[in-house]
Amino acid sequence: SGYKGAVVITEPSTGKVRVLMSSPSYDPADVIDNWDNIAANEDSPLYARATQGLYPPGSTFKLITALAMMRAMPDYENYTYVCDGSYEVGNNSISCAGGAVHGYMTLEDAFAYSCNGYFASAAVQMGGDALRETAEYLNISESFDFILPQSESSVVVSSEYEADSMVAQTGIGQGETQMTPFYLNMLTCSIANGGVLYTPYLIDQTIDASGAVEKTLPKLWGTMMSAAEATYLENLMTGVVQYGTASSLYHEGVSIYGKTGTAQIDGGEDHSWFTGYTKVNGQVDLAITVLVENGGSEK
Repeated sequence: SGYKGAVVITEPSTGKVRVLMSSPSYDPADVIDNWDNIAANEDSPLYARATQGLYPPGSTFKLITALAMMRAMPDYENYTYVCDGSYEVGNNSISCAGGAVHGYMTLEDAFAYSCNGYFASAAVQMGGDALRETAEYLNISESFDFILPQSESSVVVSSEYEADSMVAQTGIGQGETQMTPFYLNMLTCSIANGGVLYTPYLIDQTIDASGAVEKTLPKLWGTMMSAAEATYLENLMTGVVQYGTASSLYHEGVSIYGKTGTAQIDGGEDHSWFTGYTKVNGQVDLAITVLVENGGSEK
Protein backbone atom coordinates (compact mmCIF):
# COMPACT_ATOMS: atom_id res chain seq x y z
CA SER A 1 0.00 0.00 0.00
CA GLY A 2 1.38 3.37 -1.04
CA TYR A 3 4.30 1.87 -2.97
CA LYS A 4 4.94 0.76 -6.51
CA GLY A 5 6.16 -2.81 -6.84
CA ALA A 6 5.31 -6.44 -7.44
CA VAL A 7 4.56 -9.69 -5.61
CA VAL A 8 4.90 -13.19 -7.08
CA ILE A 9 3.79 -16.22 -5.04
CA THR A 10 3.92 -19.72 -6.48
CA GLU A 11 3.74 -23.36 -5.42
CA PRO A 12 7.21 -24.78 -6.18
CA SER A 13 5.95 -28.37 -6.02
CA THR A 14 3.37 -27.84 -8.79
CA GLY A 15 4.18 -24.65 -10.70
CA LYS A 16 0.83 -23.08 -9.76
CA VAL A 17 0.94 -19.28 -9.65
CA ARG A 18 -1.02 -18.12 -6.62
CA VAL A 19 -0.31 -14.39 -6.80
CA LEU A 20 0.94 -12.24 -9.68
CA MET A 21 0.44 -8.69 -8.49
CA SER A 22 1.71 -5.35 -9.79
CA SER A 23 1.14 -2.11 -7.91
CA PRO A 24 -0.41 0.28 -8.69
CA SER A 25 -3.09 -1.57 -10.63
CA TYR A 26 -6.53 -0.87 -12.09
CA ASP A 27 -10.01 -2.39 -12.17
CA PRO A 28 -10.45 -4.31 -15.45
CA ALA A 29 -14.22 -3.79 -15.22
CA ASP A 30 -13.74 -0.02 -15.54
CA VAL A 31 -10.77 0.10 -17.89
CA ILE A 32 -12.76 1.35 -20.92
CA ASP A 33 -14.58 4.09 -19.05
CA ASN A 34 -11.40 5.18 -17.24
CA TRP A 35 -8.92 4.60 -20.07
CA ASP A 36 -7.76 8.21 -20.39
CA ASN A 37 -6.99 8.49 -16.67
CA ILE A 38 -5.30 5.09 -16.51
CA ALA A 39 -3.16 5.71 -19.59
CA ALA A 40 -2.08 9.15 -18.35
CA ASN A 41 -1.24 7.99 -14.81
CA GLU A 42 2.47 8.69 -14.18
CA ASP A 43 2.66 5.64 -11.88
CA SER A 44 2.02 3.38 -14.91
CA PRO A 45 -0.72 1.05 -13.63
CA LEU A 46 -0.71 -0.76 -17.01
CA TYR A 47 2.93 -1.79 -16.47
CA ALA A 48 3.08 -5.48 -15.53
CA ARG A 49 5.89 -5.08 -13.01
CA ALA A 50 5.78 -8.73 -11.87
CA THR A 51 6.66 -10.17 -15.28
CA GLN A 52 7.93 -7.23 -17.33
CA GLY A 53 9.56 -4.94 -14.80
CA LEU A 54 13.35 -5.03 -15.09
CA TYR A 55 15.27 -4.01 -11.97
CA PRO A 56 18.78 -4.36 -10.58
CA PRO A 57 18.40 -7.36 -8.24
CA GLY A 58 20.76 -6.06 -5.58
CA SER A 59 21.84 -8.62 -3.02
CA THR A 60 19.31 -11.24 -4.13
CA PHE A 61 21.81 -11.82 -6.96
CA LYS A 62 24.17 -13.25 -4.33
CA LEU A 63 22.24 -16.50 -4.79
CA ILE A 64 23.83 -16.65 -8.25
CA THR A 65 27.22 -15.38 -7.04
CA ALA A 66 27.29 -18.05 -4.31
CA LEU A 67 26.46 -20.74 -6.86
CA ALA A 68 29.21 -19.41 -9.15
CA MET A 69 31.63 -19.69 -6.22
CA MET A 70 30.62 -23.32 -5.73
CA ARG A 71 31.38 -24.03 -9.37
CA ALA A 72 34.44 -21.85 -10.03
CA MET A 73 36.29 -21.82 -6.68
CA PRO A 74 37.37 -25.32 -5.55
CA ASP A 75 37.98 -24.06 -2.00
CA TYR A 76 34.86 -21.85 -1.83
CA GLU A 77 33.80 -23.03 1.63
CA ASN A 78 37.09 -21.73 3.05
CA TYR A 79 37.06 -18.40 1.25
CA THR A 80 37.11 -15.62 3.86
CA TYR A 81 37.23 -11.84 3.83
CA VAL A 82 37.74 -9.17 6.47
CA CYS A 83 35.12 -6.45 5.98
CA ASP A 84 36.09 -2.92 7.08
CA GLY A 85 32.92 -1.42 5.64
CA SER A 86 34.04 -0.91 2.05
CA TYR A 87 35.83 -2.72 -0.76
CA GLU A 88 38.16 -0.71 -2.97
CA VAL A 89 38.33 -1.82 -6.60
CA GLY A 90 39.80 0.26 -9.40
CA ASN A 91 38.66 3.83 -8.83
CA ASN A 92 35.49 2.70 -7.06
CA SER A 93 34.51 1.94 -3.50
CA ILE A 94 31.76 -0.58 -2.71
CA SER A 95 30.22 -0.13 0.73
CA CYS A 96 28.12 -2.46 2.82
CA ALA A 97 24.54 -1.36 3.54
CA GLY A 98 24.40 1.40 6.11
CA GLY A 99 28.19 1.52 6.27
CA ALA A 100 28.22 -1.70 8.34
CA VAL A 101 31.62 -3.14 9.28
CA HIS A 102 31.19 -6.91 9.39
CA GLY A 103 34.75 -7.97 10.26
CA TYR A 104 35.84 -11.55 9.57
CA MET A 105 33.39 -13.14 7.13
CA THR A 106 32.84 -16.73 6.02
CA LEU A 107 30.50 -17.50 3.13
CA GLU A 108 27.65 -18.42 5.49
CA ASP A 109 27.90 -15.22 7.52
CA ALA A 110 28.55 -13.01 4.51
CA PHE A 111 25.37 -14.33 2.91
CA ALA A 112 23.33 -13.92 6.09
CA TYR A 113 24.53 -10.37 6.71
CA SER A 114 24.67 -9.54 2.99
CA CYS A 115 28.29 -8.34 3.07
CA ASN A 116 28.95 -6.56 -0.22
CA GLY A 117 32.71 -6.56 0.23
CA TYR A 118 32.83 -10.34 0.54
CA PHE A 119 30.84 -11.04 -2.62
CA ALA A 120 32.48 -8.24 -4.62
CA SER A 121 35.94 -9.61 -3.79
CA ALA A 122 34.87 -13.18 -4.59
CA ALA A 123 33.44 -12.03 -7.92
CA VAL A 124 36.72 -10.32 -8.86
CA GLN A 125 38.65 -13.47 -7.91
CA MET A 126 36.37 -15.63 -10.10
CA GLY A 127 36.11 -13.21 -13.03
CA GLY A 128 33.14 -12.04 -15.05
CA ASP A 129 32.81 -15.20 -17.12
CA ALA A 130 32.03 -17.29 -14.04
CA LEU A 131 29.11 -15.01 -13.13
CA ARG A 132 27.78 -14.80 -16.68
CA GLU A 133 28.07 -18.54 -17.33
CA THR A 134 26.32 -19.41 -14.05
CA ALA A 135 23.48 -16.98 -14.81
CA GLU A 136 23.11 -18.45 -18.29
CA TYR A 137 23.09 -21.98 -16.87
CA LEU A 138 20.28 -20.80 -14.60
CA ASN A 139 18.31 -19.77 -17.71
CA ILE A 140 18.29 -16.09 -16.82
CA SER A 141 16.74 -15.07 -20.16
CA GLU A 142 14.17 -17.92 -20.24
CA SER A 143 10.38 -17.47 -20.23
CA PHE A 144 9.75 -20.94 -18.66
CA ASP A 145 6.83 -21.54 -21.07
CA PHE A 146 4.66 -19.14 -19.07
CA ILE A 147 1.48 -17.92 -20.75
CA LEU A 148 2.10 -14.18 -20.16
CA PRO A 149 4.78 -12.07 -21.90
CA GLN A 150 7.93 -11.34 -19.96
CA SER A 151 10.91 -9.06 -20.20
CA GLU A 152 14.31 -10.75 -20.52
CA SER A 153 16.48 -10.77 -17.42
CA SER A 154 20.18 -10.45 -18.18
CA VAL A 155 23.74 -10.26 -16.86
CA VAL A 156 26.07 -8.15 -18.98
CA VAL A 157 29.66 -8.96 -18.05
CA SER A 158 32.32 -10.97 -19.88
CA SER A 159 36.09 -11.43 -20.22
CA GLU A 160 36.15 -8.92 -23.07
CA TYR A 161 34.67 -6.22 -20.88
CA GLU A 162 35.52 -7.10 -17.34
CA ALA A 163 37.06 -4.17 -15.60
CA ASP A 164 37.30 -5.40 -12.03
CA SER A 165 34.91 -2.69 -10.87
CA MET A 166 32.19 -3.96 -13.23
CA VAL A 167 32.73 -7.55 -12.12
CA ALA A 168 32.57 -6.51 -8.46
CA GLN A 169 29.33 -4.59 -9.05
CA THR A 170 27.83 -7.52 -10.94
CA GLY A 171 28.67 -9.87 -8.06
CA ILE A 172 26.41 -7.86 -5.75
CA GLY A 173 23.56 -7.45 -8.24
CA GLN A 174 24.40 -3.98 -9.48
CA GLY A 175 26.22 -2.94 -12.67
CA GLU A 176 24.15 -3.69 -15.75
CA THR A 177 22.33 -6.73 -14.33
CA GLN A 178 18.55 -6.57 -14.78
CA MET A 179 15.99 -9.03 -13.43
CA THR A 180 12.21 -9.46 -13.31
CA PRO A 181 10.49 -10.47 -10.06
CA PHE A 182 9.06 -13.45 -11.96
CA TYR A 183 12.49 -14.80 -12.93
CA LEU A 184 13.76 -14.44 -9.37
CA ASN A 185 10.73 -16.39 -8.17
CA MET A 186 11.46 -19.20 -10.65
CA LEU A 187 15.05 -19.37 -9.39
CA THR A 188 13.75 -19.52 -5.83
CA CYS A 189 11.34 -22.33 -6.75
CA SER A 190 14.20 -24.39 -8.16
CA ILE A 191 16.18 -24.04 -4.93
CA ALA A 192 13.12 -25.05 -2.90
CA ASN A 193 12.59 -28.09 -5.14
CA GLY A 194 16.10 -29.47 -4.87
CA GLY A 195 17.14 -28.05 -8.24
CA VAL A 196 14.14 -28.91 -10.42
CA LEU A 197 11.47 -26.54 -11.71
CA TYR A 198 7.86 -27.10 -12.68
CA THR A 199 6.33 -25.13 -15.55
CA PRO A 200 4.44 -22.16 -14.08
CA TYR A 201 0.71 -22.00 -14.85
CA LEU A 202 -2.25 -19.73 -14.09
CA ILE A 203 -5.33 -21.79 -15.01
CA ASP A 204 -6.48 -24.64 -12.77
CA GLN A 205 -8.94 -26.10 -15.26
CA THR A 206 -10.98 -25.37 -18.36
CA ILE A 207 -14.61 -26.37 -18.95
CA ASP A 208 -15.95 -26.59 -22.49
CA ALA A 209 -19.52 -25.99 -23.69
CA SER A 210 -20.48 -29.60 -23.00
CA GLY A 211 -19.27 -29.36 -19.42
CA ALA A 212 -16.19 -31.51 -19.93
CA VAL A 213 -13.42 -30.55 -17.52
CA GLU A 214 -9.73 -30.51 -18.37
CA LYS A 215 -7.51 -29.97 -15.34
CA THR A 216 -4.00 -28.56 -15.49
CA LEU A 217 -1.53 -31.14 -14.21
CA PRO A 218 1.94 -30.25 -12.91
CA LYS A 219 4.53 -30.48 -15.66
CA LEU A 220 8.27 -30.70 -15.06
CA TRP A 221 10.07 -27.88 -16.88
CA GLY A 222 13.64 -28.98 -16.22
CA THR A 223 16.60 -28.91 -13.86
CA MET A 224 18.21 -25.61 -12.84
CA MET A 225 20.94 -26.96 -10.55
CA SER A 226 22.00 -30.12 -8.75
CA ALA A 227 20.29 -31.27 -5.56
CA ALA A 228 23.54 -30.73 -3.62
CA GLU A 229 23.80 -27.14 -4.88
CA ALA A 230 20.18 -26.43 -3.97
CA THR A 231 20.71 -27.85 -0.48
CA TYR A 232 23.75 -25.66 0.08
CA LEU A 233 21.90 -22.54 -1.05
CA GLU A 234 19.01 -23.47 1.25
CA ASN A 235 21.47 -23.63 4.14
CA LEU A 236 22.72 -20.15 3.27
CA MET A 237 19.12 -18.86 3.08
CA THR A 238 18.44 -20.36 6.52
CA GLY A 239 21.01 -18.05 8.10
CA VAL A 240 19.45 -14.97 6.51
CA VAL A 241 16.21 -15.61 8.43
CA GLN A 242 17.64 -17.08 11.62
CA TYR A 243 20.14 -14.31 12.39
CA GLY A 244 20.76 -12.18 9.29
CA THR A 245 19.07 -9.38 7.38
CA ALA A 246 15.63 -11.07 7.45
CA SER A 247 15.70 -12.09 11.12
CA SER A 248 12.42 -10.21 11.64
CA LEU A 249 10.77 -13.11 9.77
CA TYR A 250 12.09 -15.77 12.14
CA HIS A 251 9.34 -17.61 13.97
CA GLU A 252 9.38 -20.82 15.96
CA GLY A 253 7.52 -23.57 14.14
CA VAL A 254 7.60 -21.87 10.72
CA SER A 255 10.43 -22.76 8.35
CA ILE A 256 11.38 -19.79 6.17
CA TYR A 257 14.38 -19.53 3.84
CA GLY A 258 15.18 -16.26 2.13
CA LYS A 259 17.41 -13.55 0.75
CA THR A 260 16.97 -9.80 1.06
CA GLY A 261 18.26 -7.20 -1.36
CA THR A 262 18.77 -3.47 -1.65
CA ALA A 263 19.26 -2.24 -5.20
CA GLN A 264 20.78 1.18 -5.71
CA ILE A 265 19.40 3.33 -8.49
CA ASP A 266 20.41 6.72 -9.85
CA GLY A 267 18.51 9.66 -8.46
CA GLY A 268 16.13 7.84 -6.14
CA GLU A 269 15.63 5.77 -3.00
CA ASP A 270 16.90 2.18 -3.21
CA HIS A 271 14.60 -0.61 -4.36
CA SER A 272 13.86 -3.32 -1.75
CA TRP A 273 13.73 -7.05 -2.51
CA PHE A 274 12.90 -10.24 -0.71
CA THR A 275 12.74 -13.71 -2.16
CA GLY A 276 12.28 -16.94 -0.26
CA TYR A 277 10.10 -19.94 0.47
CA THR A 278 8.31 -21.65 3.29
CA LYS A 279 7.97 -25.22 4.47
CA VAL A 280 5.06 -26.69 6.40
CA ASN A 281 5.75 -29.93 8.29
CA GLY A 282 8.94 -30.29 6.28
CA GLN A 283 7.17 -29.97 2.92
CA VAL A 284 7.78 -27.05 0.56
CA ASP A 285 4.75 -24.78 0.55
CA LEU A 286 5.10 -21.37 -1.15
CA ALA A 287 7.80 -19.37 -2.93
CA ILE A 288 7.42 -15.65 -2.31
CA THR A 289 9.17 -12.81 -4.16
CA VAL A 290 8.51 -9.17 -3.31
CA LEU A 291 9.86 -6.02 -4.93
CA VAL A 292 9.15 -2.57 -3.49
CA GLU A 293 10.26 0.29 -5.72
CA ASN A 294 12.15 2.93 -3.71
CA GLY A 295 11.43 0.96 -0.53
CA GLY A 296 14.81 1.68 1.09
CA SER A 297 17.32 -0.52 2.90
CA GLU A 298 16.97 -4.28 3.13
CA LYS A 299 17.32 -3.95 6.90
